[in-house]
Amino acid sequence: MERLFAALEAGATLVTANRHLARRLGAAYDQHRAQHAALWPSADILPYGAWLERCWEDGLDAGAWERAGPPVLLSDAQEAALWEQVIESAEGGRAVLLQLPGAAQRARDAWSLLAAWRCRLEDHRGVLNADADAFLAWSVAFRGQCARHRWLDHAGLPDRLAEALRSGALATPGHLVRAGFDQQTPQQQTLWETLIQMGCRVEEWHPEPTGKTVHRVPAADGTAEREAAAHWARALLEQGAAGPIGIVIPDLAATRAQTERIVETVLQPGAALPGAAPGPRPFHLSLGLPLAELPVVRAALRVLALAQGDMPLEEAGALLRTPFLAGGTAEAAGRARLDAWLRRRGEPVVRAAWIGRLAETGPAGHPESAAPRLAAGLAQLERELSAQGVTRALPATWAERYSRWLERMGWPGDRPLDSTEYQAVGAFRDLLSAFAALSAVTGPLSAGPALARLRRLARERIFQPLEHPAPVQVMGMLEAAGQAFSHLWVTGLHDGCWPRPPEPNPFIPVALQRSLGMPHASAGGELAYAQRITRRLLESAPQVVVSHPLAEQDRSLRPSPLIAALPMAAPHTLPGNPIATYGERILAAASPLDIVDDAHAPVLAAGEPVTGGSALFQDQAACPFRAYARHRLGARALDSPRHGLDLRDRGTLAHRVLEQVWNQLGGWRALQERDDAQLAALVTAVTDAVLEDFARHRAHDFGPRFRALEQQRLVELTLAWLAVERGRTPFTVAEPERTRVAEVAGIPVTVRPDRVDVLADGGRVIVDYKTGDPKVSSWFGPRPDEPQLLLYASVDPGPVTALAFARLKPGKLGFAGLAEHADTLPGVPALAAADHTDLAPYGGRWDTLLADRRRAVEALGEGFRSGAAQVDPKDPTRSCQYCDLPALCRIHEQGLCADDDPENGHGGA
Repeated sequence: MERLFAALEAGATLVTANRHLARRLGAAYDQHRAQHAALWPSADILPYGAWLERCWEDGLDAGAWERAGPPVLLSDAQEAALWEQVIESAEGGRAVLLQLPGAAQRARDAWSLLAAWRCRLEDHRGVLNADADAFLAWSVAFRGQCARHRWLDHAGLPDRLAEALRSGALATPGHLVRAGFDQQTPQQQTLWETLIQMGCRVEEWHPEPTGKTVHRVPAADGTAEREAAAHWARALLEQGAAGPIGIVIPDLAATRAQTERIVETVLQPGAALPGAAPGPRPFHLSLGLPLAELPVVRAALRVLALAQGDMPLEEAGALLRTPFLAGGTAEAAGRARLDAWLRRRGEPVVRAAWIGRLAETGPAGHPESAAPRLAAGLAQLERELSAQGVTRALPATWAERYSRWLERMGWPGDRPLDSTEYQAVGAFRDLLSAFAALSAVTGPLSAGPALARLRRLARERIFQPLEHPAPVQVMGMLEAAGQAFSHLWVTGLHDGCWPRPPEPNPFIPVALQRSLGMPHASAGGELAYAQRITRRLLESAPQVVVSHPLAEQDRSLRPSPLIAALPMAAPHTLPGNPIATYGERILAAASPLDIVDDAHAPVLAAGEPVTGGSALFQDQAACPFRAYARHRLGARALDSPRHGLDLRDRGTLAHRVLEQVWNQLGGWRALQERDDAQLAALVTAVTDAVLEDFARHRAHDFGPRFRALEQQRLVELTLAWLAVERGRTPFTVAEPERTRVAEVAGIPVTVRPDRVDVLADGGRVIVDYKTGDPKVSSWFGPRPDEPQLLLYASVDPGPVTALAFARLKPGKLGFAGLAEHADTLPGVPALAAADHTDLAPYGGRWDTLLADRRRAVEALGEGFRSGAAQVDPKDPTRSCQYCDLPALCRIHEQGLCADDDPENGHGGA
């Protein structure tokens, strides 16, 4: 390392095989210089691709390229777009079947491989298969496009630089050091040889092999491996190890999130706590995240999507809740309430203009949901969109528009950004510049394809923020090779992944790849490569641990043959006994707790508002905690937007149609007086009006065809039900869906029976519409499942002589209930004649039944009023099945739920 530092101090350029190695060696150099000086020039350290681009730019500055005008070096994004254009043009409609972006990337890889190994497919036509034939046609078109427009791609850049060096057009550097090039291509070798011929001193740097201790450790699975490595690294830090300490994860790309969570929990356990201040982490992950996954960038992309039209409500809700827009922090509460209101409304998609109007003063009756700064930003955005004019434009024009739209919305927000967010904003602005540069390749784009391409660029751009040097480095296999560590743990070396299985490029004949020694083409080549990397890793630190999982899901694994002969050590012999998590430490440090089982809330105070109506009693019967949480605390899950109509919507429509029909008919006599045609006309008109009103709130669900089908369904259902009603004895409808407030057990309750009919003898029949298959048995027991009709009967002012469900289920239309007298309702027996075990205590006496059920309702109300709030589901299987409060009642932790399988989606009190 000292020789390398001396060369860098003398002005040498260090070219590394990857960005991570360049960062690590740059940090090591700065640390070395900091021991001897307060200020020093930055070392000239670049990854290979960046060094090539700098040489090209140096040539441009020196006028080294063609006097008629130098070629334009395409960016990565421009190359990808050009390959997609070429393939789409060549394949036409078949390009869709190719998954164009993926096919373009594999074609680009094949093009680079052929250039790097100095191979022309045209010289091997006899061995080309169909895929290679297609690729050859694409590559000819790609080469033609580049020649026509004087474009230069990155695959040909090393050759152009070598030509310029040989001709003297490009100045030769004096001293160049290579690092991390475990496998060099013929193209690279030619470039190095040209540099040497022109007088450049070219050297290879490898970490000096260290005297080492190597142990092999088995682990139960990959998770156990990563946990053991994290605890080992923490123990070394606590023992004073200077670092860098390396942890190598071969499949880091696939396990990044889990790996970061494990390492952070062990090395920085307080970081995940709410309100924890961001600060330097003791570890660094070499693999960044796609730029599109950064929250501040995700917010920007959502703004651009909202500006272009309809947006799914889930996405719009996330945009409402983001802090990365003007007023995002100050208006956070109002915007969250607006999100909840939109979810309750159920519209699956929204538009910017509509959200803006709602945000200005809040939805009607909900001023607390206002967000005036959001409304102002959306109004500016709307004006910008109105003035925009054309729909197709070059990417450069789209990039300008995107920047203005984001500015109008106040992106990236008012609050100070932390370091990662600040860098992400800069990276996104750089991405907009790269997107603008696509104009030369793609031509004009319409709105949808333009935004889709920007999103794809953001997904493909890996963002790695600059961070303070960390003592623990977590990296993939390739990044680790060529580095030096004080301690190193290499995980995941089982026989299924190391050596890796061959993965030849599909567009180059496999036999040709193998004959040229291209990477990933043969098992022998992968073995030789793995042996070389393994040897390099085992020499990278004085103390090395290699590990392998014994199983992966239900598959047994063995150690890789490359490490099977290494001496095995038991995990407990290594530093790093399991360290308690942050939560475990808090519990261990706490004084003994007194457990108080208090399942009672404060008594309901006089005048305390209560919501829910009859649902309060139904929830109290199902579980007292559910009633307390919903109707006193106001706790409930956010609604999920839905497409089409669910069962609740269909039930609501049926209720509204029947309410309006009976408002016009008034009772049995008018029903009998109308013939079938008149009744059909009435029902059709009512249904049309109900759907018209409903469609105003759910425009996206009510296209002409859908509305026609729903109207047909409602008309047929209503007419079929009215045929059932015609078979009744005379009645008048006294109260169709009339709302009033009654008091039950000291609780003011809003009641709204679906219907109350008055018979000829003055008896009152209370009807509850149900689109399912209700049972009369749900009225009985101390905690009745369906107490609504019982509640209505207990507060009804007149003589109630029948209670009935109106079953609006096709194929099962009819009444289900009980009556004081026979023939009150079709299919409803008199109490004295009913055969049901729940009815035995009443001895056929109707007044006894009503009094008993009134007491049951009042007992539920008294329990609620007195503060009964215990988690006590009546039937854990059914009561908890669709409850939305499991996180609040913690029923799974208490072991009270009958079905605790997390995969079934059930839960809660």
